[in-house]
Amino acid sequence: MTQASLDANDRDIWEWLALRAEVRLQAQLSAAIAADQRAMVWSGLLAAAAAALASAASVCLTSSPPKIGLGYTAVVGCGGLLIGLLFAVLAARPSRWFYPGSLPSAWISDIRTHKPQAQAMQEFCDDLSDMICKNERLMADNGKMLMLSVYLTVATLFGCVISIGKITFGA
Repeated sequence: MTQASLDANDRDIWEWLALRAEVRLQAQLSAAIAADQRAMVWSGLLAAAAAALASAASVCLTSSPPKIGLGYTAVVGCGGLLIGLLFAVLAARPSRWFYPGSLPSAWISDIRTHKPQAQAMQEFCDDLSDMICKNERLMADNGKMLMLSVYLTVATLFGCVISIGKITFGA
């Protein structure tokens, strides 16, 4: 049994790896678009809820007689939701993203220097690997911001419910 030359197979291996990496980048892009959509929907919900609480605070504080406890509870709740909204918007903000593929101009220096194709493909795979890792870090950071928004919102609403319960039923 003769062993095939490693050099003869290198180019095929690197091309196969590059294809797999580009599939991964495309999957990341799809997941990131879905995550951005979730963050924007959540942002819209928080904006509407904050506006409702601001309106409720206004009504409570300007009514005769003013309902100070409920009004301030609504103000604090609105503030908590606005902070949650900030984190949700930060999670969905435009950011530096790495896409599948490459620009043809990126290969010109390799062509001019007659770089072996296997070596060029290996360098391309290294670049793709860096892109995948950077995208994953960005997605993880944005996911943490969105979850922070959710936790803050739940804590704010829970605090408001407790406060309203104490105001309404006494403590």
